[in-house]
Amino acid sequence: MKKLVLLSLVFILCINCKSNKEEVVIEQKSTPLEREEIIENEIYTAYLNEVTKCSEDVVAMSNFNDKNETWSICENGNESRVIQIKSYKENVFYKEIYFEQNNDLVYAEESINQIEINHFKSGSWKCGYYMNNGNVISLESLGHGKTEDDEWSPELIFEMYKKRLSELSQIKE
Repeated sequence: MKKLVLLSLVFILCINCKSNKEEVVIEQKSTPLEREEIIENEIYTAYLNEVTKCSEDVVAMSNFNDKNETWSICENGNESRVIQIKSYKENVFYKEIYFEQNNDLVYAEESINQIEINHFKSGSWKCGYYMNNGNVISLESLGHGKTEDDEWSPELIFEMYKKRLSELSQIKE
């Protein structure tokens, strides 16, 4: 029995060693762009895993920014949280998503859609931000919007996030 336990332990350690060696090899062979894509993929996969467990039920309403806003907050108990804020003003609809892991913002998404009454969407913009160690490491922008403005900086997402956390703390139970 002792030999079986010892053999199992050695087998597990070998697998772990191999896994660690593969990670080192990936890091050594990867270019900075490839490492960025690996991190981006890990972040987005974690976000998708969490958001699929979430309900889109509205848990709060606000009008902090002169818009009617609905808040959906999902905490799955494994050190992650997804905050979704949807709002509109006149014919413009906004959506913000903040995904935290271990109290750090690792992914954010914002979108703006223009829709006239009794019409389909006529204009849209969407941007996804990937963060690591408090920095935006990459982003993906689609459509026409903020990212086309010379004054725009992707780091502004952190200010938006902090502002939203402040607003969240003002919502009454």
